[in-house]
Amino acid sequence: TRGRRRGKRSAEYDRCRHPYSIEKKWEMNRFLYKWLSYSLHQGHEFSPGHRQLSQAVIAINTKVVK
Repeated sequence: TRGRRRGKRSAEYDRCRHPYSIEKKWEMNRFLYKWLSYSLHQGHEFSPGHRQLSQAVIAINTKVVK
C-alpha cells in the first residue's frame, strides 16, 4: 500500500485530478476576494476575526485606489 492514501479526504479538491492553471487559480481567488469584500461591507460576519479582516480589506482597497 505504499503511496496510497488511507481513509477518505474531507475535501473534494484533489490537485492531481484538477491541475488548475495559475490564471484559473487567480480567477477563483479574485472572485472569492470580491464576494467576501461585498459580504463584509453588507455587515455579514464569518468569524470572530471579522473586524480584522474587514480592516485589512479596507486597507487593501485604499492602497489599490491610490
